[in-house]
Amino acid sequence: DLSERRNLERLAREATKKYELFFENSADAIFIADGRTRKILDCNKKAESLTGYSRKEILSMSADQLHPPDSVKKTMEKFQEQIQGKLENVAAEILTKAGKRIPVEISSSSMAIEGKIYSVGIFRNMAESRQAEIRYKSLFEVSFDAVMTLEPPFWKFTSGNEATLEMFGVRCEAEFVELGPWDLSTETQPDGQLSADKSR
Repeated sequence: DLSERRNLERLAREATKKYELFFENSADAIFIADGRTRKILDCNKKAESLTGYSRKEILSMSADQLHPPDSVKKTMEKFQEQIQGKLENVAAEILTKAGKRIPVEISSSSMAIEGKIYSVGIFRNMAESRQAEIRYKSLFEVSFDAVMTLEPPFWKFTSGNEATLEMFGVRCEAEFVELGPWDLSTETQPDGQLSADKSR
C-alpha cells in the first residue's frame, strides 16, 4: 500500500545518505569505475588528496592512468584477479599529478547494477600507515604511563612498554606476553568477584 511504499522510500533515502557519508568521509581513497572500460565514474575527497587531481580531472581518467606506466600492466592483471576473487589485497603504486609514486594497498570488488558491472577500489596510503605506525611506536616506547595491548579471543597481552614491565615487575616483554590480566590481578576485585572471572 501507499504507506508501505513511502516507508520503503524513506529507508532507501536514509541508506543512501549513510552511504554518502561513509563514501566522502572515508580515511581511504575510493574509486568507482566501469568494470568493462575502467573509466572512473566517481571518487571521494580522499582520492583527490591522495592523487593531487581534482574530482573533475579524476572523472576524465581511466583506472590505468592512476598507476605508473612501468607497472600499470602488472597492476591491472592483479586487479582483474582481485575482481574474480582470487586475491584479497593488491600492493601497488599510484602516480600523483606531481609525478610522485605512493605505495598503496588496494582492496577491490565488483557489483552488478541493472546489468552493468561496476568496480569499487579502496586505496590505502601505505606511506601514511607506516608513518602512523612509527609515531605510535615512538609514543609507546617513551611513555611514562603503562601502555599494553591485548588480543581477542583469549585476551592475553600482546605487548607492553617499559613502564608496564616496571609496574608489574616483569623482566621482559617476552615474559609479559605469556600472561593475561588475570595473572597480574589480586585474587578478588573490590566488588568481591574473582579477578580470574571478571577479567575474561
